[in-house]
Amino acid sequence: DKAVALAPDNLAARFNRGSMHFNARRFGLALADFERCVAVDPHAAPPHFNLAMTRAQLGDRAGAVADLRRFLELAQSTQWRDLAEKKLAELSTPAQAEGEQK
Repeated sequence: DKAVALAPDNLAARFNRGSMHFNARRFGLALADFERCVAVDPHAAPPHFNLAMTRAQLGDRAGAVADLRRFLELAQSTQWRDLAEKKLAELSTPAQAEGEQK
């Protein structure tokens, strides 16, 4: 929190704090940090992935899908791209959507 207070646009501080919020299931706070990361550097791939996972936890499937697609445009790592493609497929399946509605 202090690092973000001292440098609100510091990507590493925001990303790390957002990850800590996510892991503590404080998804609203994580969302705000990851959105700020994307605003500060829209070409950095990792915040898009974390933003997508946060949106998915909050029930925003369309937002999560859009963020994963943007991540795939930017990401270089085959391992992370594979994971993102798997998550994208999960979020895009009708059975998954029906299961969430029950």
